[in-house]
Amino acid sequence: MRRRSRQRVATEGKWMDAEALLDRWRIVDEATMVDVLNKVCGQLGEVFPQLAGLLDRTELLGRLPEIFGRGAAWRFHGWILAERGPSPDLERLLAEEVRANPISSEIADEIRGYAATKA
Repeated sequence: MRRRSRQRVATEGKWMDAEALLDRWRIVDEATMVDVLNKVCGQLGEVFPQLAGLLDRTELLGRLPEIFGRGAAWRFHGWILAERGPSPDLERLLAEEVRANPISSEIADEIRGYAATKA
């Protein structure tokens, strides 16, 4: 009877059993989810340091105009705020944009509608 060989892969400069490598990334409960998320964020920070910070919503909101320009930044800001449901901050943002650019009212209405589903 022939014994089934286990596949081995090189990772982090050493050889490892493929099954063990997969187990490092397997999510089975909240603790492993946190562990895997930390590993992913750590590796993302090493490979794409300028993008890793954007996972933090506060940093992302602060950099929207720089990334997308003023014309599009308000839309992204609105959608992010809408994820939390209707709020005075969201309404202020949408009202200011529609006052400055009445053509934006359709987009503002869509964002308001999305926020209403999160209430």
